[in-house]
Amino acid sequence: WNVHPVWCENVIIRDIKIVAHGPNNDGIDPDGCKNVLVENCYLDVGDDNICLKSGRDEDAWAVGIPCENVVVRNCIAKAGHGGITIGSEMSAGVRNVFVTDCDFDGTDRGIRLKTRLGRGGVVENIWIQNITMRNIRMEAIRMNMHYSGEPIENEMNYGTLEKLPKDVPTFRNIYIKNVTCESAKKAIELYGLPQNPIQTIELENIHLQAQNRGTIDHVEGLTIKDFSVKIKE
Repeated sequence: WNVHPVWCENVIIRDIKIVAHGPNNDGIDPDGCKNVLVENCYLDVGDDNICLKSGRDEDAWAVGIPCENVVVRNCIAKAGHGGITIGSEMSAGVRNVFVTDCDFDGTDRGIRLKTRLGRGGVVENIWIQNITMRNIRMEAIRMNMHYSGEPIENEMNYGTLEKLPKDVPTFRNIYIKNVTCESAKKAIELYGLPQNPIQTIELENIHLQAQNRGTIDHVEGLTIKDFSVKIKE
């Protein structure tokens, strides 16, 4: 990861340009930080462009420092796995996030939240608005609580687990509005957990063009206002 502040307070990251294509090559990753401003940055990287984190599994539970009070504005992403991302290392929690006036062109996903069973933590109070996207290779909007990035995760069968892992993650209170996407493979995918669905999502004034619509599974409290998907196929 290129810029990775950990357990910091009162952070300003402004007017930087990162062009770096490699494996797991994130751009800006505030990790367990409080009171963060990221603005006027240009990202062209090999993994997530701006990614909010708060540590992973047992290590993060022991420390318990969330990532909170974050503003991201006026940023451009040109490649990578996600324009704005939260997780998957979010075990101490991510909360109170405001993302506005960003442009994503050529990323795998535009808006991306990810976690899995056993990771724990709560992602809550997320506001994302005024986002433009083009040439999104996968989903324009994706929230995935079935994330798998390692062999042990790939082998987990979420729907048939008889015994839950030590901790179950939570996504709740997420508000997304004023979003356009000119082209994507899929418009939207929301994958909650059978044991703990995604809770309270509001999607307003969102207009997406994609090859197909996508999937919404295990979500409670979904509000949709002025939402359209134009299918190209």
